[in-house]
Amino acid sequence: MFSFGNKLNSYLGQAKDMLHKAESLLQNTESQGSFLTEHDTNDDGKLTVQELKKSFDGNRDGFLDAKELQHLALKAGASGLDSSTVKALGAALASAQSELPLFTKSPEGQWNAAETINEMKQNRVSALPFSDTPLASRDLQSVAKARKGLFRVQEQEGNSCGTTSLSMLLKYFQGHSLENSVTTIDKYIRAQGKMEFMLPNGQVKTVGLDGYTAPRDIVKYANQQGMRAGLQNNSSISALKRMLDKGVPCLCLTDWNFGENGSHPSNAAPDAQSLHWVNVIGYENQTNPKTQKTELVLWVANPHGLIQRVNEKEFDKVWAGSGPGLELQIPGNQRINTGMQRLFVAMVPRDEEAEVVAPDGSVRKAGDISIPTGTDGIRGKLAQIGSEVMQKAGVFQDNLAKSSVQIKNEVQAGWEKDGVWGALKNFWGGDHSQAVAIRERAKTANPEQKAQIVNELLNASINRSHIQQLVYDILKDASWTEFPALIQAIDMRKLATRLEDDQQAGQVLAWVAKVEVKEGKTGPKFDAFAVCLAQNHREGAIEAFLNSHYTREGQLLHKVPAAAVRLMVEKLLEGVTDGAEETAIYHLLQGTSWQQFDQVLSRLNMATVASELENTQELGSLTAWVAELGLRTQHWSGLAEILTQLESMTEFGRADDVLGTALTAAAVKGRLGEIPDHLRKRMIDLMDDRTRWRSEAALQALAALKNIK
Repeated sequence: MFSFGNKLNSYLGQAKDMLHKAESLLQNTESQGSFLTEHDTNDDGKLTVQELKKSFDGNRDGFLDAKELQHLALKAGASGLDSSTVKALGAALASAQSELPLFTKSPEGQWNAAETINEMKQNRVSALPFSDTPLASRDLQSVAKARKGLFRVQEQEGNSCGTTSLSMLLKYFQGHSLENSVTTIDKYIRAQGKMEFMLPNGQVKTVGLDGYTAPRDIVKYANQQGMRAGLQNNSSISALKRMLDKGVPCLCLTDWNFGENGSHPSNAAPDAQSLHWVNVIGYENQTNPKTQKTELVLWVANPHGLIQRVNEKEFDKVWAGSGPGLELQIPGNQRINTGMQRLFVAMVPRDEEAEVVAPDGSVRKAGDISIPTGTDGIRGKLAQIGSEVMQKAGVFQDNLAKSSVQIKNEVQAGWEKDGVWGALKNFWGGDHSQAVAIRERAKTANPEQKAQIVNELLNASINRSHIQQLVYDILKDASWTEFPALIQAIDMRKLATRLEDDQQAGQVLAWVAKVEVKEGKTGPKFDAFAVCLAQNHREGAIEAFLNSHYTREGQLLHKVPAAAVRLMVEKLLEGVTDGAEETAIYHLLQGTSWQQFDQVLSRLNMATVASELENTQELGSLTAWVAELGLRTQHWSGLAEILTQLESMTEFGRADDVLGTALTAAAVKGRLGEIPDHLRKRMIDLMDDRTRWRSEAALQALAALKNIK
């Protein structure tokens, strides 16, 4: 009897569940119908692409971007439409004709998915919002139409596929700006220009240096523009799909065998004629009409101004190369294996809270998305150097050599020896003699000539470690008497930006300070260099300056105007700070004189500083200095601002430790009675909480405050 009762209860439970499911299905059908009817604006029983687009195209530009797709997904999901339908709707709104029906109503009043949606659902389409109307990459009025969340294909000029594809990616995540436009990106990471070289028979040839863009340069530039970028070599189609499903397009390096319009013809094999960057923005599964087999098809944004669909087999052929790895053909029908195979670059905003919208309208925080952190291999490094050597040759022959016949002869002799490919081969082999020759020539030049050489190096369209080292060496070789005139003729902000080695940049800043303090204090050259470092969050360079023996022995920081110190601190505080930046801020303030410290605090919001310094010991020591400053000057606003921050809900838990460290400091603990009453009361209130564990220092400080009569 007991067993039968259990079975009966089980059957009744199952029946109840089935009833709930049936009711839910009925409600979903009704809510889906309501959703579709609502957007059938002409009430003709056909919901078209144009009608649905009008409902969710908030800015009325004719396209659905990521935010608008998210809105569609929320409303459609609330009406019971599943994620695969939302994906299909998003792809249809991006690619289908405007009057194409998505759903149709039967005579009985039931809504049914049209062939377009059924096909896209069956094909499991997953694509980012895009427009296939191309933008002219070098026309700023044209690319200004790009906006955040809508992938706009651009049409490249010259061999700028890498920078054009990067521009598409940046504009998708950031919207239009000059910094993410091809005209700007080219100046930093793509080799271009012309050079002359001599053939063995004495004939002079002119070669256009329209060099390709190295993968690590793409990653580096993106990271400098507010993105968190990385690359992966020897990857797979599956890895691309995983990134796309999260809403992250992939920039892929291929050996694209071109048709007349830049498209990749079917069955074309890699030909080693040119490496080509393309963006993969989606995928789908299609039935091949010839074989009747299902195959994966990738949606590719080709910088020739095309949105193309390429099947997995064809794409993998040009992505993998003929090597193994991608190859390049050089004169003499020889091929160079780059060592790069199935390489892609991916990126998301550096702001961890930024939203990234997936093809199904779901949203992830950028900080939750894993980005690959691989490398392009040793040959990838050599390819980068190869791009550099071409750029060097062009820049020196076209610009630098005009200033000095001797330099022209020295440099040109090296490049003309075997032509550009010979120079490339020699440079890859480790022949840095040209850099040595230029450095030796600079040693005998006057300050004006030195500055000409440095400025030519700084103005190069690309910025490699070898160029940076040469700049640093020329500055290092200059005498102290030459140095003031030398830096006077150099753009210090550009120098700070281009010298990427923090130790070198910090040392140069110390040299600048040393020569400027002869006038009593540092001047505009120091200010420009230092503030630029802080603005770019180069805390390592600032630490290198503070630790330089020139800075320490000459107490150079004490000669820096308080306004410059304050500006450096404020620039480091901008955006999201990490522990290293916070420590640099701490050391900057620690190194000031009392007079500087007072002047800095008069204009610096100490509540902001306190909120950013996560290291409790550092904040406690800083609070002790602020309290000691108050005892010296009766200026208490800085301490009041720190207490305000500690009283906030986010900081309240560490108030004991901070104040315990500050109030037991040697210079403060014997003079607590001199602190104004209203500030002492606030400190007692912060620490007098017996429900929390308190350090020994906090208990001592609290007892001392309470004993003051």
